[in-house]
Amino acid sequence: MDEFKKFCARTQKNAVKIAAFILCAVLLFLPFWPGFIMRISLGLLLGFGISIMVFRMKVRGLLQLARMGPEQAKKFAVSRSFFRYGFMVIAVIAAAKSGLINPVACVLGLFLVNAVIVASIFIDRLERRRPEYGD
Repeated sequence: MDEFKKFCARTQKNAVKIAAFILCAVLLFLPFWPGFIMRISLGLLLGFGISIMVFRMKVRGLLQLARMGPEQAKKFAVSRSFFRYGFMVIAVIAAAKSGLINPVACVLGLFLVNAVIVASIFIDRLERRRPEYGD
């Protein structure tokens, strides 16, 4: 379990670094299109914040699933999946209803942590290291 927790902490740290880089790159264009760039920035921040919360919920759920029986684990996993995706849908709908947040940027922010996981696995394979998790 310690390896799994280290993997999760490393993934969150990498995701925060990449999100900060993307946000800084977007904010460079703030003087040219202030309203549009501010809506994109808020969408990315909202999506990334929700994405980190969903990732942490997924990690806690996996740690709880390891201690359950098969039938109870199946019910728990299905209910948590619906809850997580419902949470993400509510965030996108709220962003779409609000005129201050760009919903497309919110969706991109929602998938940022998943993109970091896939990229880290891809980089591990390019370097011919054995991926720790994800296979």
